[in-house]
Amino acid sequence: MFPHFFPPVVPNSSSSSMMSSSKVLPSSMPNPNMLSPQFLNQMQPEMPSSTAGPLGINNMFPGMPGPMPAASMDDGSMDGASCSSSRSQEDMSFMNGVDLDEQERKKLERKRARNRLAATKCRQRKLEKIQELEGLVSHERTRGASLLQDIENLRKSITTLQNQLKHHRSSGCVISVQDP
Repeated sequence: MFPHFFPPVVPNSSSSSMMSSSKVLPSSMPNPNMLSPQFLNQMQPEMPSSTAGPLGINNMFPGMPGPMPAASMDDGSMDGASCSSSRSQEDMSFMNGVDLDEQERKKLERKRARNRLAATKCRQRKLEKIQELEGLVSHERTRGASLLQDIENLRKSITTLQNQLKHHRSSGCVISVQDP
């Protein structure tokens, strides 16, 4: 259930009193730039804010003390927190970094989704244009073949008329030709 980088929690009171969330989390957390979406989902459980501490992870560990006192988030300080202020600021900046990274990841994913949709539409329009042009090419080829057939028929008609004219001349008919 928990990521492998959390140290095991021993339920006896001597080890749980030595271990606090401020000692475990920051030193064992990986680089926030290298976090996977699965890890981010594990690190931000959906818990009611009344039972979760400022980082939302206090009740995830069995044997750990209950939730920490609520902190004032208005001015960014951790007045009621049980850990030192520099450690708290590191924790908060890490979580804010995760939130920003998550927001940036979601924004990038939305941008990629819009881009995929636009690319799909573009490919579809391209295919439609290709089909339209192929239809035009087919129509023009048919028309060209028809015109070639007409040319061939007209040449045959000319040849037939020339042969008839020669036949009439050879049989003695005088045909007067008028210039147009």
